[in-house]
Amino acid sequence: SLTALFTHAGVTPTTDDQIREKVLNFIRDKVFPLKGELLKPQEEMERRITDLIKQSLEDVTGGEFKMFMDFLTSLSIFGAKAPQERMQELVEIIEGQADLDAQFDVSDTDHIDRLISCLQLALPFFARGAPTSRFLNYLNKHIIPVFDKVPNATNSLCGYKIVTGQPSDRLGEDFSELNKDFTERLTTVEDLTKTTMKKLTQGMTEHNKAMSAAKTDEEKASVVKNKEAEYYNWTQDLGIFDMKQPLHAKVPSFIGDTNINLSWKEATKPLPSAATTTIGFVSKGKRPANSNTGSGNNVSAKRGRGSGGMSNQLVNKAFQGISSHGGGRGGNRRRGGGRGRGQGRGH
Repeated sequence: SLTALFTHAGVTPTTDDQIREKVLNFIRDKVFPLKGELLKPQEEMERRITDLIKQSLEDVTGGEFKMFMDFLTSLSIFGAKAPQERMQELVEIIEGQADLDAQFDVSDTDHIDRLISCLQLALPFFARGAPTSRFLNYLNKHIIPVFDKVPNATNSLCGYKIVTGQPSDRLGEDFSELNKDFTERLTTVEDLTKTTMKKLTQGMTEHNKAMSAAKTDEEKASVVKNKEAEYYNWTQDLGIFDMKQPLHAKVPSFIGDTNINLSWKEATKPLPSAATTTIGFVSKGKRPANSNTGSGNNVSAKRGRGSGGMSNQLVNKAFQGISSHGGGRGGNRRRGGGRGRGQGRGH
């Protein structure tokens, strides 16, 4: 019976849309709610209906795809105790809908919407161990290099209105709830970062005391190693504060990676002075070579990994402008493909 039903759930050149819609509604309203009674023996039949659903996903609306995914995640074979391989299977289904083999076109708003929706559907499975490599590779190769060319997408993504004069600006729609959600998330990140920086400040103080108490070269080397780890975390937090500043503006701007020192990139290290011997991040006998003395030549090295001291002015700057300002996404998305069905189908 399931096989016969799903014969009409897929798409073929001879598919009758009205019959297909009635079959999908029947599956949704009558079959899915009775899965506990119908799918016996359980594991065998859950695997069978999973395969039938996979065969029906060639051309579906966003609502139909979400309906099928919600059902699949309710099955015991994909439940809380399911192995990582099952999570990978679900992600592979989502990857197929996201068209990760397609060349990215910044003007294809349908593909952009579908990509974002699919990525958000996949996030819970990533958290349960599914590999993220295909999505990350696609983002790195196709999205990030042209990110500054889809600026009008920020309105429907998180409520930031950037006017380009194109219909895709969607200026007539209200995305205030998305903006509220985003600013709440941003505030949460800032609060967590402030808490971390407070702990790091205390840790640096303790490390300075440990350095003063160290007597042998081995003890000093151990303290220096711990300081490097703390300083790496410190530069990460400073980077977060720098990057969140434009997001508090009504119209955020792209800052690029030249205005901040990224914690995972080696900064250019200043040449050590002949009169200065540096151990860790505090110089013996003199102030750190890159302390804030007003010399413009040392500014670029202030936050770099492995550079000398950390000035209080840098900390104060990081906390300037912090206010209570932090994306969900939903709605039905239609797959590209030649059928042109409306978005109201399915769910």
